[in-house]
Amino acid sequence: MEVLFRKKYIASYTDFYMTLDKIKRKIISSEILPLMREKYKNKKIVFTSGSFDIIHSGHIVYLNKCKSLGDILIVGVGRDSVIKTLKGKDRPINPEDNRILLVAALQDVDYVIFNNETSGNKESAELDYLKNVSLLKPDVFCINNDNNYLELNKRSVESLRWEIQIETE
Repeated sequence: MEVLFRKKYIASYTDFYMTLDKIKRKIISSEILPLMREKYKNKKIVFTSGSFDIIHSGHIVYLNKCKSLGDILIVGVGRDSVIKTLKGKDRPINPEDNRILLVAALQDVDYVIFNNETSGNKESAELDYLKNVSLLKPDVFCINNDNNYLELNKRSVESLRWEIQIETE
């Protein structure tokens, strides 16, 4: 009985690390984005962005809606400095390395990438995803309608002539 238990435990332990490795492979860098566009040239790529500081059911529903708009969902995650600028000195609650791993673990997310550092003002912090969007050239950019800078985001993305989708809950 003891041997069977150990074998089962070891198999589960191995499965866990194989899964963690799979999750980590979903985390990409900005240098990869132009290659992603080429790799998925016959697929509809959706990009969205956020802080994902305290992941909750609203995030899951939102990302599911984003994924339904295309074939490949790439999510930008804000850096700690950007979250602090947007949400206050006591944020983020979870450090960026934890947040990107949690988002990568979500089923609807195909890839995840850090957004860029910004100059420190709220407008530039809100648009921390622009470099990634410019490199990727997604078919759809998805924004949640509860975004405090919704109009700024709409103008920025529309100026790049990409389809913008505003998701409601």
